[in-house]
Amino acid sequence: KPSGNANSATKKLMERMLNEAFVEDLGFANNEFPPEKGIYLSIIKNNGLHQNTEEGFRFIVDGSVSDESSNPKIAALMEDTLAFIKRHAVEEKLTIEALYNFWMAPPYGITIGICRLLCMALLKAQEGKIAFYDLDSTNTFIYIPELDQELVDKIFKHPHEAAIRYYEHTEIEGHLIKT
Repeated sequence: KPSGNANSATKKLMERMLNEAFVEDLGFANNEFPPEKGIYLSIIKNNGLHQNTEEGFRFIVDGSVSDESSNPKIAALMEDTLAFIKRHAVEEKLTIEALYNFWMAPPYGITIGICRLLCMALLKAQEGKIAFYDLDSTNTFIYIPELDQELVDKIFKHPHEAAIRYYEHTEIEGHLIKT
């Protein structure tokens, strides 16, 4: 189980991932080194999950951009994860807890702290392909138009209360979006 300090740093990093995704190094100053920056550098940046692209800085999990920091093992994990999501979250909602269970089971064995960060990177990278759902007080999942702080808090503390569905734009939807 992660320590209180590790949980605090992870939560702060998740907030930066939500709010500073398009900023180099998530806006961490070069001359400052809070715990969450160390986690960002070792888990996110050094594995190629946050990169500078033609569109600016963004999260990458599908191998669409590759730089010297890309980790082939992380890329394979994310490829497996996207396949898992496409199998289980097209017709039905997939809870974040189920996603964590997928990562924590063999052959991956990823810890909960890392699961939270991978989840944030995945959700930010797949915005526009993933619909977000929040379990409300009536025990009904309601659609949330975009990832927000309340849902991030649930992803961190109560992953069974957050869910996703995967969708791909059809040719007609793509045309409508362009016009």
